[in-house]
Amino acid sequence: MQKTNKRICKILGGFLTETIIIKGKETADLIKDRIRLATTKLAQDPFNIQPKLAVILVGHNPASEIYVKQKVKYAAEVGVLTEIHRLDEEVDFDTLLALIKKLNADESVNGVILQLPLPLHLKPYTYKAMIAIDSKKDADCFNPKNIGLTFLDRANIVPCTSHGVLQLLDQYNVEVQGKHVVIVGASNIVGKPLALELINRNATVSVCNIHTKNIRNITKSADILVVAIGHAKFFDHSYVNEDCVVIDVGINQLFNKSYNPELKAEVEMFGLEKVAREFAATNKLTLEEATDKVSNSIKEQFTVGDVDFHDLLGKCAMVSKVPGGVGLLTVANLLHNTLILTLLQKKLDFTDFGLERRYIRDNRDLSHK
Repeated sequence: MQKTNKRICKILGGFLTETIIIKGKETADLIKDRIRLATTKLAQDPFNIQPKLAVILVGHNPASEIYVKQKVKYAAEVGVLTEIHRLDEEVDFDTLLALIKKLNADESVNGVILQLPLPLHLKPYTYKAMIAIDSKKDADCFNPKNIGLTFLDRANIVPCTSHGVLQLLDQYNVEVQGKHVVIVGASNIVGKPLALELINRNATVSVCNIHTKNIRNITKSADILVVAIGHAKFFDHSYVNEDCVVIDVGINQLFNKSYNPELKAEVEMFGLEKVAREFAATNKLTLEEATDKVSNSIKEQFTVGDVDFHDLLGKCAMVSKVPGGVGLLTVANLLHNTLILTLLQKKLDFTDFGLERRYIRDNRDLSHK
């Protein structure tokens, strides 16, 4: 197994249980490096092409604003152009649909995504909006044609989040073939496509939803547990066995009871390092402890997953970190999909850019089984 970032050990009933904390940065960075190498070559003669991703943002959802800002930042780092199309909160569906059709027809745009969730009055139209995005520009891999190709294990692009789960498992050498994988959450974005990809890897898959009875009994039988329900810290150690690998896909924002606006103002004025040093001296802490405490106190909100992370430490084999786990791979895969769509649209050979067609499947044997 690869070198891990951190290990937590506790004694449980006389046995030593070692929990490996799964982080996504290493794999995300590898994907971004591959994209950067390809876009650098694309930008030169005789191609003179820069992949472009169009992002449609409806309204002013604070979480969506953060996610879009992150996508724009990462795209710039790897040489992918981004184009943000903002629509008013009260926009009607026909106006949204017209914008999607316009972007579909724009040859300068290689990938299109619609940032979710949509405002309340447009939520009934979410599916119609998603399938309106041309499958050849579907960077999120939500179009039924692309999902169908995923079902057949013949897709060149991948569902960004669900494939990120598999990449995390690959990064930590967790074999899925023959293993019982339990997915809690049957959404079109995570649960369903992940189940498809796991079946293609010969896993035994159980998918649980809100109506599943005796869910704790099912999750405790899992070799690998993937949770994606959008409920902060719902899953504690009572849902897992000590050999289980837990992947947390949930992203939840909680109010920070320790938020200190005065301390935040000091950090903005003097910098984190100086404030942390003074805090350490005043409270008799190490600089590392003080930096952590100050950092946590200047955030109005903090992000947690669906798993009670600290409760699971020492009580399962591995658990992924939120933030810093699957989310990093979701963005990396989105940008990689944009690159792949660009090459397909321009009818360029993947191998000319250091890529193999379907290399995103990690060069596994893709022969029909």
